[in-house]
This record gives sequence, C-alpha cells and structure tokens, in this order.
Amino acid sequence: MNRRSRQGRVPSRAADLALQTLSLTQRGRVLTAVFADPPNHFLSLRLVKDMDRLSAAVDRDDSVGAVVLTGTGDKFVSHSEPDQVRLFFEMSPPPLPARLLQYSIRANNAALRIPAVRALTEKRGGDWGSGIVYSALLKRTNIRMNGSGVVYIAAINGVALGGGFELALSCDLRLAADDDRVRIGLIEILAGLIPGGGGTRRLVRMLGPARALEHMVEGRPLTPREAVQQGLVHRIGPAVDLLDDAHRIAERLACRSPHAVAALKRAIYFDDHGDLSTAMDSELARFISTGRNPGKRAVAEAFEADLDRLGDSPFVADIQPWLDGSVQRRRTP
Repeated sequence: MNRRSRQGRVPSRAADLALQTLSLTQRGRVLTAVFADPPNHFLSLRLVKDMDRLSAAVDRDDSVGAVVLTGTGDKFVSHSEPDQVRLFFEMSPPPLPARLLQYSIRANNAALRIPAVRALTEKRGGDWGSGIVYSALLKRTNIRMNGSGVVYIAAINGVALGGGFELALSCDLRLAADDDRVRIGLIEILAGLIPGGGGTRRLVRMLGPARALEHMVEGRPLTPREAVQQGLVHRIGPAVDLLDDAHRIAERLACRSPHAVAALKRAIYFDDHGDLSTAMDSELARFISTGRNPGKRAVAEAFEADLDRLGDSPFVADIQPWLDGSVQRRRTP
C-alpha cells in the first residue's frame, strides 16, 4: 500500500474507486470498467474526471495489468457531450488565431496541474472554465494511458463516435462487436468542427494522410466490418462474445512485464512521431479556431432541434440528413 493510500486519500486498489460513470470489477490482473451515463452516454466532464482518476489509480496499483473499457446497451461512448462543445459555437467570432490559442492551451495545462486552480477554474469560469478543465483532463488522461505499463483494451459494444471514438483510439487495442448497432468514426466535420482529442494525429498514424483525411472530411460512421478492414479496430466478433474475447486477450497481456509494456508503448506513441503533447495542443487550438465559422450558430440550432425531436444525438439516431447535406442546405439562407 502506498503512502497516499495509508493516509486515506485514495483506495489502495483501483477497483475500489467510487466513480460516477464507471462500474469497476477486477478478476485476476484484469480490471473491467463499464461506462453507463444514461440516457445518451456522452463523453462528458463526468466521464473525463472518472477516466483521469481511474488511469492514475491503475498506474499505482501493481495488481492491475490490463484494463478493459466497454459501454452498456447499444452505446460505447456516444460522442462528446453537446454542453462541452456548445461554447465553441456561442463564442463571439473571430476567436484568437490558432498559434495564440496553442500558447494559451499550454499555459492552461500547466496551471491546471494544481488541483486548487483546476477546481476554481471549473467553479468560477462558467462554460469556458468547464471546457478548459475538460480538455486539459482529457489530454492528460489520454497521454497517461499511452505511457502506462498497463494495457488498455476498448471493447466497442455500440456507438463510438467523435470524442467517444477518440477515447477508444487512446486504448492500445480495439475490439468491436459485429453488430448493426455499432458505428465507429470521427464525425466532427458534420458539426463544422474537427476532432479535438487527438483524433487527427492518431488517425493519420493508423491510416496515412490520404485515408485519414477522406474519413474525417466525409464524417460517415463506419460499420464494424469497414472499421476492421481499414485498420481502426483490431478484430470483430459476435456481440455475445465481445467481453469474453476482450478478457481472454487482457488476461494474456496482463502477464507481460509492465516495465516492458511501458517502454514499448512510449517508443510507439511518443519517440518515433515527434511530441504528441505539442501535437495535441495544436489540434485542440485548431478545433477551437473552427469557431471562426460564421454559420456555427445555425449548426448548433439545427443540432439542438434534432436532439429535442429525436431524444438523442442526431449523429446516433438519424445521421443521414447530416451526411447527405440536407441539414446544411436547410440552414443556408
């Protein structure tokens, strides 16, 4: 038991964490985290905080060698919660240039390492404060996962779009259920945005610039079979076998040396491709800079109207009008 555990600040086992959106169970050296945040299962600040706490606790817990992350029902993690990106549509244009935004993001990330500053920013900063904390914690969590001696496996049981798929991309392995309800991909372009959680960087590494650009500029979610053919997921199988398959792989990989796993992951994620941290700041700056779009309010209004009408994200419940451009044409004066 480490010093912090003896003082009662954190549990000695990651599985004993009490989290808002994740249910934790441990079998052997495999920790399973099941995400549930009804009704929409969005990538919210609640989930980001939980993943930040979980990934930090896992790195302190020698009994965990692998983490399986999955969802409930027909949702893995749907996409970023609308409240977390609404502020980008509501800010007064034009925003700061991307280069100045990147410097600001770096300064914010440094300041938010101090818990008291982070709490004050979220409490007193309004929507912007919440958004800054959300982005900083998401980046910190993703980078921690990539540098960890623990293997992370995403068992994609349902919809994994936008920020939800970026969370899956932060995992080391991705398995998906071969099920019609599963849809996978980066759909931010449909809302006049770009990925802001590492998606552009990771997809280019996986697919190469040409195929990555095609996927992100189209914004069309992929079926599990399309995703495995393109290399976005490692394997697919029957939905009923998804967790069993994930656990079988996790049990095997959890026996690997954590020191070797960490060294291998850092070599792959960081050493050969430049500075991931700087790249993610640059991407986030460009994500924020999409607020220059003069039609952003119309996009937000169309999304809100569809959300009210459908009771769920239109990117989940009825994406076709957004894909074929009819929503965009409807917004055109």
